[in-house]
Amino acid sequence: FLARLDPDGAFPGVCKAPIVSLKEVEALRTVKNRVRLGRVLSIEADRVILERGILEFSASDTLFVDCMAEGFYGYGNFSEEFRVFEPGRINLGPLFIVNNPSFSSAMVAYVESNFFATSVEEELKKKNSVFFLLKGRYGLGTPATLLGGFYAQMKTVNALMSLHPRCIRFLLSSRTNPDSLNNRGGSVLSLLWAMFGPLQLDKKGKQFLKKIDDGGFSDIDHHFGVGR
Repeated sequence: FLARLDPDGAFPGVCKAPIVSLKEVEALRTVKNRVRLGRVLSIEADRVILERGILEFSASDTLFVDCMAEGFYGYGNFSEEFRVFEPGRINLGPLFIVNNPSFSSAMVAYVESNFFATSVEEELKKKNSVFFLLKGRYGLGTPATLLGGFYAQMKTVNALMSLHPRCIRFLLSSRTNPDSLNNRGGSVLSLLWAMFGPLQLDKKGKQFLKKIDDGGFSDIDHHFGVGR
């Protein structure tokens, strides 16, 4: 479930994709006393020091819960030299599917067990079959990260379809894919209707990729370290 905690507030500057249900979002929205003074710098005996102010409290009836997560939960700590597939070795960690480590790992297993490189060229294709967000200046943990995640996901799916066309059966049936036909209870016909019918999801997806590739977003001057 994707939602803003405060729909009527300032546009959020952070997006780290925690798992949350609709009921949990509704409960969080009941919190009325919100403090918007930036990040916490330190907590003293009777006050919290923030970037833009101080919040006093009573130690006898106050409990602090640290819900911060640095480095995008570790899923964005990968340099441009990082490779998932190496000779005799598989390196797990990055997300190829938006906010879904299980399906990302399942895709690695599928590629390794179904694609056998017999030449240097094929080995290179295998290495370049998965796309993920890189650390650096690519805005990990911001709302733009969501765009980058979808960009990486679509690039990965397109690469896998080119590398091993039969992977479509895996993509549409994997239990780790929340959008699979098994989990959605849909059919191939309904999928085709969504892709090529009035919704035009296939066309919109291609337009989205082209917009990122062409620098079509005025406030995004990169490809999230993904485009190659």
